[in-house]
Amino acid sequence: MTHGRLPPLEAPAQRLRDRWRDESLAAVWLHDGDWYHPAVDALAEGIAEQRDVTGAAERLGRSRAALGVGIGEALDDVACLYAVTGTPPDPQVLRAVSVGWVVGNETAPAPVGLVDPWSGLPTLDYLMLRLRETYGEAGRQEKDPATTHALVVVDVAVDQLTAFQRLARAAVMGGVMAEAFGDGHPMAVAAPGVYVALVSRDETLGPRVAELREAVERAAEERSVSAVVRRPPRVWIEGLPPSVDDVPALLGAAGAVAFAGSAGVEVEGEDRR
Repeated sequence: MTHGRLPPLEAPAQRLRDRWRDESLAAVWLHDGDWYHPAVDALAEGIAEQRDVTGAAERLGRSRAALGVGIGEALDDVACLYAVTGTPPDPQVLRAVSVGWVVGNETAPAPVGLVDPWSGLPTLDYLMLRLRETYGEAGRQEKDPATTHALVVVDVAVDQLTAFQRLARAAVMGGVMAEAFGDGHPMAVAAPGVYVALVSRDETLGPRVAELREAVERAAEERSVSAVVRRPPRVWIEGLPPSVDDVPALLGAAGAVAFAGSAGVEVEGEDRR
């Protein structure tokens, strides 16, 4: 449905909805044609009339999940609604969107693809595919992949989180990782609270690791997820093993390191070659 054909609302709600849509499409929403849903109207009307909107927010979350929209994009969209009102997002509304998204995601058909819907990052299957390509190219050039590439591991795991808290953490960390590495650097969720990216070994690697650590700290404050993100985060460089077949065990060990760290066991080393 195009912008000009959205159903009419009372003037205050319609102005709010239109400003919300413009802001979301400009800042976070990926596809113009799938933004509208009737729950959008209910949310805009409730905000304009200063009514409780948690029910509408939950319906919107369910509809976003059914459409295949990731949780990060769904929450960022609602944050745009509050941005145009000039008020901070209501935590209860964001929680309702998240709860609805979880329900919708559980009942939606299994997605065909290689993207983790919670974080928006690629899955481990995709990362392994790219790693096999990396090892194959190194072999053709008679190079050791451990000298050309490495894994950057980010551990923000903490214990005893609710499903909603894990969801909020995944959404924030997905955005942090995507912004830090961007296109061309395969990434994945290695374990709950543990994220990994395949990167080139060059002179920018050390500074980028430091910047990533700062970005996690900044996002934890700005997105109000300090309680669900390990602080300070552990970020380290993990050397590639001799064979790509050894990578799953390496990633499993990275998850075990995170678990040990969340239990209070010290983890040492910045570059584990």
